[in-house]
Amino acid sequence: MVYRARQMHATGISINKWLINPITYHMAKRFKLEVGVYTVNSPLLMRLITRLYPDITIYTDHPERFVRK
Repeated sequence: MVYRARQMHATGISINKWLINPITYHMAKRFKLEVGVYTVNSPLLMRLITRLYPDITIYTDHPERFVRK
């Protein structure tokens, strides 16, 4: 996925929440690609993903679940 994105001169990749892994994340960051993960609707899963992958974009169907009041 990372190599294909580089061949296409993409600026980032989006990965399903169940397919994100440390190798893909670190390779993408090494090649200066933005990394997004979809579709994260659980606050618990969002906290886990952002802890493991600090510089990641989260895509969700329910943004109101993640707004701190």
